[in-house]
Amino acid sequence: METLDNYNIDLRNLRAETKEYSYALKKEYFEAIESDLVKSGNVDAQLLINKKQTQYTLTFTLKGIVQVPCDRCLDDMDVTIDTVHNLTVKLGNNYQDTGDDITIPDTNPVLNVAWTMYELIALEIPTAHMHPVGQCNEEMTKKLRSLLITDREDNNKVADRQQQEAQKSIDPRWEKLKQINKQN
Repeated sequence: METLDNYNIDLRNLRAETKEYSYALKKEYFEAIESDLVKSGNVDAQLLINKKQTQYTLTFTLKGIVQVPCDRCLDDMDVTIDTVHNLTVKLGNNYQDTGDDITIPDTNPVLNVAWTMYELIALEIPTAHMHPVGQCNEEMTKKLRSLLITDREDNNKVADRQQQEAQKSIDPRWEKLKQINKQN
């Protein structure tokens, strides 16, 4: 299992004005993040850090494919990720996150970029993620169509079918108890 400590960057120990990091975000990374949205993927992440005194500009470049569940059939589907994002990190007294600007304590200037990269990937995923029409799991599509109610007549048919199914699934012991109750 991958540990997220591999994504720690000690900003104080950066000697050069610019530093590059490369990460291959694969299934183990997404499992370590423990999120329900992205199941796995193959994303190349490049991180360029520009240092200017106590301020750091982090440029994330993320390219690849992630697998997410389809909202319609729940099968995995591929979503292409291609994004570049800048983040400014400053050293200060207390931790503070205001979106694209983060202040971390200068007493412990270690920044873990694992969750930041995951959030950038999640922002690239459409709100509604569905296979193109006709590419969803056929079995699930048939099941969904069978449950679809189109008008009042269909609504009555569905209620009748549910009542019949409920009667079929009654435990025979309950049926015997009902008969005893009716006799008394």
